[in-house]
Amino acid sequence: MPRSTRILLLDGPEGRMAELAGRMRELGYSVLRAKTPEEALVLLENPAWSVRAVVVPPDPPVADLPGALRALRERSRDPLVFLVEGPRPDDAGRDALREAGVALALYTPYDDAVLRFQMNRALDAEAPGPRRRGRRVPCGAAATVAVGGRVKDARVYSLGPHGAFLETARPTLRRARVELGIPRVLGEVMLPAQVVSTNVPGNLSRRNLPHGMAVEFEAVPADAAEALERYLWEREQALAI
Repeated sequence: MPRSTRILLLDGPEGRMAELAGRMRELGYSVLRAKTPEEALVLLENPAWSVRAVVVPPDPPVADLPGALRALRERSRDPLVFLVEGPRPDDAGRDALREAGVALALYTPYDDAVLRFQMNRALDAEAPGPRRRGRRVPCGAAATVAVGGRVKDARVYSLGPHGAFLETARPTLRRARVELGIPRVLGEVMLPAQVVSTNVPGNLSRRNLPHGMAVEFEAVPADAAEALERYLWEREQALAI
């Protein structure tokens, strides 16, 4: 029987990650919580599940963070990706996290699009299979989708230079051509795009994605490409350790 995938929260005795654990469970993730690195080691050794991501606070309850995370890596059956969750630390704090091997950030406040995106990055980091073309960032901006003379609203879950994933309860059929507007990012520009996949309720639904559709841009004018690049850079900086 395959082991179920879990995300481990290194919480501390105050239980500050209780709210995060609740949000993650609502999004469909299975979560474990540990108050100390010793408790975390016990959870990692349980053969019933596979832990591939560990979330730590900016001020973890350990004296030697590099040593604690190294011990978790050595005892884990699976490659681990470490994320920090909480207020953005100062430069020295971020340097310490990087040196300890923390790779991804969830700086408060953040919405569910960022939470889901960063958790998926952590869980997919060592997964085999093809990678999408180009980089992506979480977005959360409102969007409009025009198709066949009709316009419907959507929300941009993730965005890249070549395409986007749109959260919507009414995705357009695969291979359909649409025009996508993202006013917060592109102003009044509408980008022609093609629907390349959908995620809808049912047995084949991907739980790690919102319901909606992935689109690939067919043409991006120079001004829009510059606006996209600027937005991607700003979002990457906001999520950088």
